[in-house]
Amino acid sequence: MAIEGSGAPVQSASAEAGDGGKRAIATLPGDAKGFFAGFSAIVLVANSRDAAAVLAAPEIGERPIFVFFNRVYRILDAPFHRDCLLISRSTPVGSALVYRNELTEVLSLLEGPNFHGVLNMRARDKEVFSKPEEFRGVPAGFLDLETWAQRMYPAGQRWPSSGFALAVWLAQQNLPMPIYLSGFSGVREAEWRVFDSHDWTWEQIVLNLMYKNDRLRLFRAGNYFDRWPSRALMADFPEITPEELSTTAMEVLSHRLGGTNRVLDHIYSSLKPQLAIRDFLRRIRPPSRKKRTRDRLLAGKNPSGGAA
Repeated sequence: MAIEGSGAPVQSASAEAGDGGKRAIATLPGDAKGFFAGFSAIVLVANSRDAAAVLAAPEIGERPIFVFFNRVYRILDAPFHRDCLLISRSTPVGSALVYRNELTEVLSLLEGPNFHGVLNMRARDKEVFSKPEEFRGVPAGFLDLETWAQRMYPAGQRWPSSGFALAVWLAQQNLPMPIYLSGFSGVREAEWRVFDSHDWTWEQIVLNLMYKNDRLRLFRAGNYFDRWPSRALMADFPEITPEELSTTAMEVLSHRLGGTNRVLDHIYSSLKPQLAIRDFLRRIRPPSRKKRTRDRLLAGKNPSGGAA
């Protein structure tokens, strides 16, 4: 059966229970409640320095299931033996982990009796699924959020990050257990890049609304800014209305953003010579192995661009 392009959650060919009575990951897109039944919590773990603190947190329940994303070696330095699954984001040539030949390295940190498999996910029209057999015998499921993203994400050149798309989709499933997010700050870190391909402002607005309505729960670790005590302020100063607070907050943030932009403009002006040299070297540099592999795979795809 075709597993690409419908815009709705899809399953792989097999939806039978796995070993030991585990629900097969192929059932997750169509029956999230059934797949997660028996777990005390769902914990989405971002590839962030502070996110790893959640792996040993006692407050997330007796039997949580941890959801990792793509290159888990960024936060795991030893094999992980608790209940978990892996999200592998699609690209125009299939799963990023498959086409970059990183799947074996990533699975070496997760595979075991409590590993529930790989969920290959797409969230825009250019992304295609890998074939089930390309996951080398690992149980695989396929979640198609392209149509979901067209409704829930700002139109333009950006697309949803994997963590945001899965978190909000899970929040829509009305699951009985809490859904924790760890490390989903959208803040640039020194170790890893934060790509401009996602609308981080929109994502943080939506996630914070979900936190306030208890659709999602934020696991706090490391350095963070807590919520403003707005209700206490308005209780002590009743002349301040919610509308006035919101308007004033936007004015202050606008002034602060303007100041930040002026500093960035100054920095950018001083870096222009270095940037010109960098761009020149990029133009004359031979294509990287990654780009050659991607171009070869794209050239080998059929006109419809999907796995079957």
